[in-house]
Amino acid sequence: MVLMGLVPAPSAGAAGDPARGLVFEGLRRDPTCHDAYRLAGRGDDCSHGPDAAPEGVDVRHRRAPDPWAAPGQLTPGSRTAAAGAGVQCYGTGNDGYRVQAIYAHAAGVSDRFAQYQASFAQWAADTDAVFNTSAAETGGTKHVRFVTNSSCVPVIDDVTLSTTGDDSINNTIKELQAKGYTRSDRKYLVWADANVYCGIAQVYSDDSPGQTNYSNGNPQISGEFARVDNACWGLAGQSVEAHQLMHTMGGVQTSAPHATRYSHCWDESDRMCYADGAGSAMQQICPTNHDNLFDCNHDDYFLAGPAPSGTYLATHWNVANSVFLTGTNGSLSPPPTGTAPSPPRNLTARAPAAGGVRLTWSAPASAGSSALTGYDVYRRTAGGSYALLTSLTASRNSYRDQTTASGTLYYYEVTAKNAAGSSAPSNEAGATTR
Repeated sequence: MVLMGLVPAPSAGAAGDPARGLVFEGLRRDPTCHDAYRLAGRGDDCSHGPDAAPEGVDVRHRRAPDPWAAPGQLTPGSRTAAAGAGVQCYGTGNDGYRVQAIYAHAAGVSDRFAQYQASFAQWAADTDAVFNTSAAETGGTKHVRFVTNSSCVPVIDDVTLSTTGDDSINNTIKELQAKGYTRSDRKYLVWADANVYCGIAQVYSDDSPGQTNYSNGNPQISGEFARVDNACWGLAGQSVEAHQLMHTMGGVQTSAPHATRYSHCWDESDRMCYADGAGSAMQQICPTNHDNLFDCNHDDYFLAGPAPSGTYLATHWNVANSVFLTGTNGSLSPPPTGTAPSPPRNLTARAPAAGGVRLTWSAPASAGSSALTGYDVYRRTAGGSYALLTSLTASRNSYRDQTTASGTLYYYEVTAKNAAGSSAPSNEAGATTR
């Protein structure tokens, strides 16, 4: 993996490493984000945190336009013969679930949209190629459904932010939403002409396999944002755009077999895998030339095709089923129907003298579009990933875990289910057994 590993994530207000894009302003650790980061003042919005820049890249340095992309040159794929024909066209170019590309710059920063428009189109095509080439490894076709014009060129909105609109991911999202970028049927890929991060994105902790997954155009979610700053635009062989967009589509859930606590993975080589400061030991499982492709062995978050019975992706969220991707002949995954419950509330954990851990929680504030059918209880140990512990009926609001070891700290989350799907996780609660 070419990306450098994250240093252990600092607490709010720590300096981080600005040269590598490790800027934590506006981010705070939060158990309900699986000990990753909550975007300050943004309800239940979570992020994996900033990703480190590749070795040799200082994100504080503003990049110059690529010499191969002349202003006004709008034909994707012109960089080299191997670059491909660009993104795919479907429908009207604007209908249904789409990825909307945005070029954003702060007021007072020169607008370089004309200089970079051709580059943005090429980088969108490169992003699409990561998804589709990854799908081809398991015999599938999966293209990104970008918003396009009648000539099959990605539509990139040129947006001016305030003078502080690029200071943090929080500011960027807040200002873009105020400008109307709030559609639940959109993911927003933002090329920020700024020098704060390499890349950073939102990610929802929802590993439920149904089409109402929170990362899958769920009507309760007003779009999700992936931001890539100019020092990391279009890096050859290590698409930061594809990495961040994958986060917004739900990869990598921390319950996956090879997941880290910060929504990455440890089985190299993989576009989503690197030492992100979560304490997971990296292992070289797939060849190094797989570094710009998704999901080493396709067993954690991306499998184009039916998942074998008994495997993780047979019962958990598979990003290849996203409605923001399309298969052969423009076929789509079924769109979301119904509404999943809101998360269970007020989860508590305590360790009684008799042993084990006693969990209690309150029912969700909303059961969604149909009656609750049950709860799933997840457990992890310090530094580990969540795994399903047990499933309970809807009448249960408590559980005693008796499969524990003495003197061990355990963490728990609970999700609620109805016919439409599963909720996002409850708050996290922990207890050390006696």
